Order: sequence, then structure tokens, then C-alpha cells
Amino acid sequence: MTPLPWQLRILLAILVSIAAFTDWRWRRIPNWLTIGCLAAGFVLQSPALGGLGWLTGLGGIAIATAITLPLFAIRGLGGGDVKLMAAAGAMTGSMNFIYLFLINAILGGVAAIGLAIAKGRLGRTLRNTGQILRSLGRAEAPHENNPDLGIDGEAALTLPRGVIFAVAAGLLLASGRL
Repeated sequence: MTPLPWQLRILLAILVSIAAFTDWRWRRIPNWLTIGCLAAGFVLQSPALGGLGWLTGLGGIAIATAITLPLFAIRGLGGGDVKLMAAAGAMTGSMNFIYLFLINAILGGVAAIGLAIAKGRLGRTLRNTGQILRSLGRAEAPHENNPDLGIDGEAALTLPRGVIFAVAAGLLLASGRL
């Protein structure tokens, strides 16, 4: 991982803090935040990293979009989550974003298991996970056969991804890795 310049570290901390608050409070991550921070992160790359820094931002946006857009397509992530991660990608670059996403995925998995246990739905969640994997193995969107397998399903058990992502980014920022 490559530590970020101070400007991008501050911008990332602001982005994930506001996203966590709004996602926790209203289950929404506002466009003004994600689009504004995506643009700011992209613009700050050049002065922070030199003349071709914008390529780092572009690479981060591309990787974040490539990872999250398929999850959005199968209704595993919301649109605000995709934009949040693209904005973070603009700030972190591609390799740093991959590390950030992996930490986010691990924390999200732990939080999902904890939530399923707390709600008394661990068995159902594990069965749903199996159904999702079978659907994906058949190249089908899981929510087509069972609407509850998408984040917008009535009985879906969902997490505020902005909060999980903020914790992941906070851990990496605090450790000095980002």
C-alpha cells in the first residue's frame, strides 16, 4: 500500500465520516457527497502526486466501478455504495482501493454474521447465501427467483455499507497504511 498525501487522507476521512452518518441515520448516501468527493479526489491527485496523478485517480475509479457495479447489478449493493466506493477509489488509486475493499468485505462479512445471529436468522442467512451462489453459478441474478435476496427485498437483512466502509477506511487511515 502507498500512503496518501495529507490532502487526500483528510478528504477520504471527511467522505467516509459523512457517508457513515447519513447511511446509519437515513440509509442513504447523498449524491452531492459522493459525486463532489469523486471530483475533488480526482482533481487533487495531480497536485498531490505530480502531473500524471490524475491517472491514479482514474485507475481507482475504474477498479472501484469494476468491483462494485456487478454487485449493484445483482442487488447486493445500492447505488450510493457504488458511488461512495468510486469516490474513495478516486482518492486512493487502484491498488490502495483493492486493499480497502478487501478490509471492507471482511468487516462486512463479520458484521453480517453478527447481525444474522442477533436477529435469530443465521440458518436462513446461510441458506440464502447458498441460493445466491447457486444462482450466480447459473449466471442468474439471485433476486429474480427470490426478491428477498436483493437489498431492496422486504425481508432482506441489510447493513449500512457506508458505516462498514468508514470503519475499514478509518482503520487503514489510523494505521498509516493509507
